[in-house]
Amino acid sequence: MNSAKNFKDITGQKFGRLTALRRLGRDKNGYALWECKCDCGNIVSVTGNRLRTGNTKSCGCYNIDKIRERNHTLKRKHGETHTKLFHIWTGMQTRCSNPNAINYKDYGAKGISICEEWANDFTKFRDWALKNGYSPNLTIDRIDFTGNYEPGNCRWVTVKEQNRNRSSNTLITFNGETHCIAEWAEITGIEYDALIHRLQSKNFTLEEALTKPMKSHISRQNTLFRYNGEEKTIKGWAEHFGMTEYQIYCRLRYRNYDADAAFSAIRQDAG
Repeated sequence: MNSAKNFKDITGQKFGRLTALRRLGRDKNGYALWECKCDCGNIVSVTGNRLRTGNTKSCGCYNIDKIRERNHTLKRKHGETHTKLFHIWTGMQTRCSNPNAINYKDYGAKGISICEEWANDFTKFRDWALKNGYSPNLTIDRIDFTGNYEPGNCRWVTVKEQNRNRSSNTLITFNGETHCIAEWAEITGIEYDALIHRLQSKNFTLEEALTKPMKSHISRQNTLFRYNGEEKTIKGWAEHFGMTEYQIYCRLRYRNYDADAAFSAIRQDAG
């Protein structure tokens, strides 16, 4: 932990797009925490060491601008911005580089990044993907989930296979059998996301979570949702995105059944 005698007053100093306004105290790790104003007007809290080392240069707008600039350049270069593979690539960029992304905490905040070859050139990523088993029903998976997105640590797998490699996998023992959550979902026939919800809920015992028959979680089964000129039911969109019906339903419900918002977010986070 930094001691008081090592305190450095950086009030008024500028780091990238951030100007230090005032010291807020210390974070949970003992680092000096500063309130900063970004050039775009946002107010954020950043530790002094991240400011001085250049790890944090803005409220997140810098990375967003760089991604937009790169995507604009690539759009003119290869014309593949509407492909699923391009959305997978931009999804990697977002969760590794944009602190405002919902899942940044599980990627960029943990030091996970994209290798320089892929980060700077979509076509290099595309060529690797096509030579290494990519198909639209698969998702990109890091073999070592603590490692980076790079050729030696990535593969194409189904959603079910990826679930088995998640850092959140927990081994559960019931009736003398021990399996991870993804395997219990397969054994019991309970959808993976529904089983996660049950196991985290205080309303289910372990036995009830693994044995109680599922009610129909999917409402509006016959309702058509329109996106990018196509109309499909929840089941149809689940097959299209390689996800479960429950996952699609949850995203639609979260977005108040706005298909454009829900499916655009899915494309952005793909992989």
